[in-house]
Amino acid sequence: MKEKDIRLCMELCERLRMEMERTSEIPVQCLSGKIRTALLEVREFQRQELDEIRKRIM
Repeated sequence: MKEKDIRLCMELCERLRMEMERTSEIPVQCLSGKIRTALLEVREFQRQELDEIRKRIM
């Protein structure tokens, strides 16, 4: 990977990490139904994206 690509990946990782922190502030127990399911799916998607980016960097 080029240095520019690595830098962009690292910036994306940081943005995803910040977004994960924001969504983690929402207690899933307080939600119900489709909203709860959607939030859990978003969190899982964020984790997968972050893992994929980290794999590409290394």
